[in-house]
Amino acid sequence: MASSPVDLANLRQFLKGNKEEERYFAALFLKQSQQVLQELRRHCTGDSSKPWCAAAHLLKSSAATIGARKLCRLCEPVQSGFHDSAIQRIARTIAIEKELQRIGVFFRAHDLLQVPEDRHGTDR
Repeated sequence: MASSPVDLANLRQFLKGNKEEERYFAALFLKQSQQVLQELRRHCTGDSSKPWCAAAHLLKSSAATIGARKLCRLCEPVQSGFHDSAIQRIARTIAIEKELQRIGVFFRAHDLLQVPEDRHGTDR
């Protein structure tokens, strides 16, 4: 049996059990992670791997906040993969994309999605 892609206990503790906040953070995470994934894709074959590594670092931080441990593990070598070949970067990006898909399915199955709205005057 595959482990859960998100530690809901971690997320619930972070948000003090506020279901509305859980939904908001889940949707916001998926929205922002898609933007980061685009950055990973854009930079996985370029000459400079620095933007690719920076995007992975950002994604790892967000994943840690929601308790997405496997995604954190996948981002770990990426954020320091300055010497990876383009083939390695592509393979790592695909693995990250697959895990993000698992997280999206998990959030939908647990009714944790809503459209993130600009609640604080800025779109984070």
